[in-house]
Amino acid sequence: MTAIAITGASRGLGAHLLSQVQCDPEVSRIVAIDDAPPAPELVADERVVFVQRTAAQGWEDAFRDHRVEVAVHAGLSEPLRDRAREEARNLGGTRRFLAACHAAGARIVCFVSSAAAYGAAPDNADYAFEGAPLRPNRGFPHADDAARAEALCYEYAAAHPDVCLQIVRVPPVIGPSVAESFWTRLLARRLYLAPWGHEPVLQLVHEDDATRAIWRLVKQERVGVFNVAGDGYVTISQVARLLGGRIVRLPALLLRLVAWLAWRLGRGEVPPGFVDYLLHPWLINPTKIKADAMFVFRYDTPRALLDWVEARDEAGRGRRGLVAAPIDDDAEDLDDDEVFEDADDDALDDAALDAALDAVTLPLDPDVPADPAALASDGAPDEREASPIPSASAPEGEDDGAAERVAS
Repeated sequence: MTAIAITGASRGLGAHLLSQVQCDPEVSRIVAIDDAPPAPELVADERVVFVQRTAAQGWEDAFRDHRVEVAVHAGLSEPLRDRAREEARNLGGTRRFLAACHAAGARIVCFVSSAAAYGAAPDNADYAFEGAPLRPNRGFPHADDAARAEALCYEYAAAHPDVCLQIVRVPPVIGPSVAESFWTRLLARRLYLAPWGHEPVLQLVHEDDATRAIWRLVKQERVGVFNVAGDGYVTISQVARLLGGRIVRLPALLLRLVAWLAWRLGRGEVPPGFVDYLLHPWLINPTKIKADAMFVFRYDTPRALLDWVEARDEAGRGRRGLVAAPIDDDAEDLDDDEVFEDADDDALDDAALDAALDAVTLPLDPDVPADPAALASDGAPDEREASPIPSASAPEGEDDGAAERVAS
């Protein structure tokens, strides 16, 4: 029987993982940690023990008292305007998480990181493999914190060679239960600012796939770094068409100035450095988890986006709430996953996505023209962006010795 601790268990990916873990009968105790209580249905199971702590408080006693064997840190903060608070949650929280793992002697330590840690640069490969160097853009603190928190995990692995360390890098997580987050607020805007001459692309991962992937890695005790993301991507033009938004394209220099001014004046929630993530690719390749853990994604990026939009539409009409449904997935039984392999393993191309978008009915907004297609950019993506699955270069080696051992 296993005792597991989950930080950040009251919201987002952590809350969905909490519901997933409760489906496993081999789990004897679940220590849910966050600074606010989770939804009542998430703690109805008698195995769940909720510990209300902030990132500034220690968790050693909770881990030690409940003899935690598996620990998952899903408490990485979304981008915040308060830089001091963001850094305290990301780096201070990671240090306290690792200290608690040491105190309890946890044998499996899983850290949920961000794909933004790879950075966005003009010389990036189309897709980043796990061995690619981390070059986070300093102007986007969320990405920089993710890379620095990973470095703390590598140091911990070097000092605890018997520990199974797992680093899971995810792009924005989306799905029916993701009602409010930094990324959904950006997607739901009525006005999108984009660089002139570029078609920004976005990769997503469905919450069900993300939690199933994390739990499979834990169950199989896989050591290393794993990219977890849906295949393919969506363009900003497709997002605008789907959600009925307008795109305003500006020269890159002017866009940076607008972002900087909005940030300084307290009117924008997007850090100025995020502009680089609109200009350059930061897509990740999830081949390793497919091959090593025999994991099959049930959603590619376009389908994950559509699932969120449909849930948002129905919630807006009062048909259902944005509540996570537990997904019971046996890591030892791949038969159920094989059902999805033929239908879902390939990303949608632009034509297929456009057909899917046509089938989606959205509530009309009086402030938005009735024909969202007329609002899409008249500029077509370049040849690299038009391909649903661009080619990717071979992975590069890690610089850090501990990182190299973990990523193997």
